[in-house]
Amino acid sequence: MRTSLSLIQSLLCYRQFKSASVRTRKWLKRWLSLSILASVSIFPLSATADSLQNGGIVSGAISFVGEQDNWTFNANAGSQIFISVVDINDTSLSALATLSGPDGNTVSTGQGNRISKINVTASLSGTYTITIRDNNSGTDNDTGMGNYSVYLAIPPVAEHGSLVNGDYVQETIELGDIDTWSFDTSAGQVVQLSLTDVNNTDLSAYLAVYAPDGSYVTHGQGNTVSKANFTAAQSGTYTVLVMDNNSGTVNDTGTGDYRLYLAIPPVAEHGSLVNGDYVQETIELGDIDTWSFDTSAGQVVQLSLTDVNNTDLSAYLAVYAPTAAMSHTDRAIPSPKPTLPPHKAAPIPYW
Repeated sequence: MRTSLSLIQSLLCYRQFKSASVRTRKWLKRWLSLSILASVSIFPLSATADSLQNGGIVSGAISFVGEQDNWTFNANAGSQIFISVVDINDTSLSALATLSGPDGNTVSTGQGNRISKINVTASLSGTYTITIRDNNSGTDNDTGMGNYSVYLAIPPVAEHGSLVNGDYVQETIELGDIDTWSFDTSAGQVVQLSLTDVNNTDLSAYLAVYAPDGSYVTHGQGNTVSKANFTAAQSGTYTVLVMDNNSGTVNDTGTGDYRLYLAIPPVAEHGSLVNGDYVQETIELGDIDTWSFDTSAGQVVQLSLTDVNNTDLSAYLAVYAPTAAMSHTDRAIPSPKPTLPPHKAAPIPYW
């Protein structure tokens, strides 16, 4: 209040500026400059931007020393919140992201070199705020500036749309990217997902699955291929989240193209098997192939899966009944196994 009053007085005195002596004018000019500087300093160096987009990306910039940008989004209690802040041009900016809840209290922070991440479960429903500022030196002398992007994902969300049962989709993880997909299934169905780094880059793709109510189901993490298998406990639309997790820290910088396969029996990508004959196909990196055959209850079924060229393929087969319940699993071995005589075959419906 004192500073504001000084500013008003200064502005009023400026009316006499032209008629004052040279010495007085210099004194008034100095007083006016100091008063304006003191008035500006009482306001925080922050800029409030538009709301974040769930499943999308927004861009901003720390344009001057000490600037703080605020972004807002809504979330419900129990929701999983994923945030990624990226220094786009690899500048001196080392973004510190601070997430505050609807009550104004700090929920979590993320601090990395080029990428800063936050992953939390919302404890309150309402509007959350993320504040971004430079924290290069970790002191009050931070001078980093630069452009940045902010990714937000709160399941259920599907930035890229629906997965295809019995097939794959292909996309790209850019620096700090968070991709989201969806698929529908019913309670009791078996779901198999496979995520592949197509070009064997530095991408260590991580996938996480969330139920229709937004709760966590399972995840998969590998080097070139990441897998997740589960039995659905809920009916509805599930969310699959994909991002790099190369180092397992906020400094993950892997990028690259990926394929995401989905198989939910009953499904037959390649059509029907031929009774008394064979079919031939190729398992590509991370591939999931599906076939179908018809039979009647009480019939004995025998299946044999062979690695034709004795490669590093360790082929796995699983059989699911018409109800989509698993019946049996087995793995192929390079040399064929002896076949039992027909009269000694086990009398089970699927094998």
